[in-house]
Amino acid sequence: MSMVLYWPVGGAKYRISTHKRFADHLAYVEQHGLAGVVSLAMQEGKPFNAEPRGGPWASVITNDRAFADSYAKLDVGKYKKLVADMCRTLFDRDTSPGAEPEDMLKLEIPALVIPGRDASHATSAARYLEECLPRSEYWDVLPEEQTEQTAPARLLGFLQKVTP
Repeated sequence: MSMVLYWPVGGAKYRISTHKRFADHLAYVEQHGLAGVVSLAMQEGKPFNAEPRGGPWASVITNDRAFADSYAKLDVGKYKKLVADMCRTLFDRDTSPGAEPEDMLKLEIPALVIPGRDASHATSAARYLEECLPRSEYWDVLPEEQTEQTAPARLLGFLQKVTP
């Protein structure tokens, strides 16, 4: 088993924008209720990252009528607490969200970390994963140098090295 972490998400701008997305959803819930969220999700048909007001379950609402009906009947107060807690605990750092560093430091899985460099894929997130994954390799190449000519060879080289 091995991992290729191509442009891992993270960084301060990613955390800030993610918290804003959740806040926009909660404000919509406050104003329109969960039935309003269902109506919006059905009308727009967009996932959470494209239309924050629809919330983290917008895609499920759009594709599963039974789920949408149950969702609309949830207790709004409990729902808002759940979503606020989810945001706070899943996106609690300016590095890369996910597993705790203490847990990642125990992993013995070869990983190739390839940095991005934009508001959602900060180079700092990739460096953080390099630091936390003991068997990681960091491809120190800016995105503009990750081309059709360079990327496939680097990926294949890594996979051939770590695949028995």
